[in-house]
Amino acid sequence: MWFVAALPCGIFARRGELVLPQIHVATPVNAATTVAESRRGSAARLADVVLFFEIMLIAAVVVITWFALYALYRLITDES
Repeated sequence: MWFVAALPCGIFARRGELVLPQIHVATPVNAATTVAESRRGSAARLADVVLFFEIMLIAAVVVITWFALYALYRLITDES
């Protein structure tokens, strides 16, 4: 029977021995190219997010303007 205790950072101890988790790190051949491609991808995603919020801002302006004109119309045409 093995006694396994979990320690911080993913380190395990079994009856006096220390077992470290294996970490596999993939290193790219050309790190600069990979970073540049990553930045291009994140810049495209950022542009999509900015476009979405600009469209939402325009929609909010249209709704607020419509409500203001409707309220003004109701105020002017009130018969009571």
